[in-house]
Amino acid sequence: MCTGNWCLGKLEHGEDSRKLKGIHTEGALQADWKYVSIHYKKITKNSISEEMSEKIHQGMQHLANKYGLTDQVRENTPVYIEDMIPFNETRVETQEK
Repeated sequence: MCTGNWCLGKLEHGEDSRKLKGIHTEGALQADWKYVSIHYKKITKNSISEEMSEKIHQGMQHLANKYGLTDQVRENTPVYIEDMIPFNETRVETQEK
């Protein structure tokens, strides 16, 4: 199954033998569905019916189980301003060269 640049299943390489990103988490699959449904509404001027939406969510759950997509949420570590000072100094020095 492919949507845009994302693929589930065996397709790993696209045009010019470039490796495709793939979907590795349930969140990525749900985000793709969100964009597809928004695009559908924009094109047709109608929302997807509740019945169809429910069937699609069931299908997405089946795909998540079939392809072993993780539902782990990535840890968001905080970044402090004090930690960014040396990084920014290095960037400025590099740009000046």
